[in-house]
Amino acid sequence: MGIVLGTPELLTGILEAALPKDQVSATVVCQAWNEQAVRVIWRDVPSVIPLLKLLALPGSMRKNSEGHWEYTSSIEYESWARLSLYGRYVHTLVQFRDGERATSAAYQAVAQAAMGRPAVLPNLRKIVWTLQDMSAASGLTILCSSSVRALELDMSLSPIATVLWVFRNLRGRIQNIRELSIGVPERMSVQNAEDSLSELLKELPKLESIELPMFWLSEKIMTALGSHEELKRLTQYPQGDHRVECNPRGCKLRFDSGSFPVLEQLECNMAL
Repeated sequence: MGIVLGTPELLTGILEAALPKDQVSATVVCQAWNEQAVRVIWRDVPSVIPLLKLLALPGSMRKNSEGHWEYTSSIEYESWARLSLYGRYVHTLVQFRDGERATSAAYQAVAQAAMGRPAVLPNLRKIVWTLQDMSAASGLTILCSSSVRALELDMSLSPIATVLWVFRNLRGRIQNIRELSIGVPERMSVQNAEDSLSELLKELPKLESIELPMFWLSEKIMTALGSHEELKRLTQYPQGDHRVECNPRGCKLRFDSGSFPVLEQLECNMAL
């Protein structure tokens, strides 16, 4: 048993199956267990708030009258060192619609403290993010970096202006992404966003898979996607529960000859 528990790979497997409270208890067993337990605890983070709290001095982060977290003092160097210590273990970050949220001012404080420093989460590989307002949008752009390989955006409750702002400000931040999924407001047509989205797509040369809402495969977006030499999967999904009137004989997807050189899978929930 001692050999098993002293082997990092086997110990990690055991800790992954343990309850959260037992994972925390494992951090105080010994130095070897602490290192493996910390890796497991911080690998998949279900909310951005624990990360923001790492930057707060004792008692310097609280909820405002709307129930959103905010800082009451500036971020100190020692606090950033603490975030760097644990942030390097984060591989997946999730921010759900009903999760705790931070204010725009809190994200702005992080952005200011991050100036001239390496990426906040250098090994972050996947982000699942719900954007309901500009505070969440600014938080997303701060956390995104070239390390991200998969991004799932739920902007179904966002104002159209926020959606456009996100498309513009993600440019130059997620150039190594492989998987992209986008959810937008039902009332938002492709004409409102195709310019901003097309410009973003052109900067994602390693994109392998993308999911877009119904009828967002416009000619301009198809042109932007068609030049991707690694795109293997293109999915169009229904947008909400409302019925969309269209030609019963199908819709046309137009793209130039030679486009999508390695496409292997096309999923469309509409007649073609």
